[in-house]
Amino acid sequence: MNEQPKRILLVEDEADLRGLIAAELVSLGYHVDQAVDGQQALNIVRESHPDVIISDVVMPNKSGSDLLKELRKTDFGKKIPFIVLTAHGNMKDYFDIVHVDGFVEKPFKVQELVDAIRSVLGRAGVEARSVAGYVAIPSEKKNLDSVPARNIDRSETITSVAEGYLDIQMSHAIEGAVSIPAEKTAKSYKVLVVEDDSRMANALEQVLFKSGCLVRMTTTAARCIEESVNYAPDVVFMKSIVSGLSADAIVGLLRGMFSLRHLPVVVYGGSELGVLKKSLLKHENLSVIMDKQTERLIPLIEKFVLGMFRK
Repeated sequence: MNEQPKRILLVEDEADLRGLIAAELVSLGYHVDQAVDGQQALNIVRESHPDVIISDVVMPNKSGSDLLKELRKTDFGKKIPFIVLTAHGNMKDYFDIVHVDGFVEKPFKVQELVDAIRSVLGRAGVEARSVAGYVAIPSEKKNLDSVPARNIDRSETITSVAEGYLDIQMSHAIEGAVSIPAEKTAKSYKVLVVEDDSRMANALEQVLFKSGCLVRMTTTAARCIEESVNYAPDVVFMKSIVSGLSADAIVGLLRGMFSLRHLPVVVYGGSELGVLKKSLLKHENLSVIMDKQTERLIPLIEKFVLGMFRK
């Protein structure tokens, strides 16, 4: 008689990505519960006591980091293996310090995640073995949509949905050209991203990390100014409107400071940039990336970044 499948709690706020991962794990015989954020995950853990938790970091209501801290304070949660799944590869050192059981960086291959699960189960004293022959038990949670399993190669790379647009016919505009000192190498570029949407921020960070950049994220105009001074980035990538303030106004503030008047800035956005771009392009060392369909900006920015940092 087969043993019960190991129970995994998957915590991820991006619905399509969460469904895809869950479907793959179910196809391998695991029982998968799903949560959209750390608070919902904490409630599920109290009820189901999963064998492994796989959690994103940046989520609404309660982050993966906060979830881990709360679990480690409880008798029922402190011994559950915890795997971090995140686009924030620069947080690995932090999670090593707080002793997570596994760290998988987006984009990732399914096999990498499976290996991490088997590894932490093995370290937790559970026999590490193939579960392909197990019969999956459907999740009892009805509040999340399920995604049918698809037959994919486990060496296929899985990434955030926000970054996964392929073969798109783009009607777009890239105007202006930023200038960065030629003597710098790609590995040494420091980039400041000003973006208040977590999905776009994660996707942008992945694109920039893949080009070897050191990335710092901020969400407000005030922090943009502060970080531009303190972090001294080589270039700033900025959303067209951040927390109600236009990029034109923010760039004006930057250019009003002597030390930042030549700082390269790339402004991206949708149709709202049609109104702003004329005034923006009056500033030197500034580029505008625009597409009327916001979801197509990531592949467009990626092409721009490849040309910018890999000359």
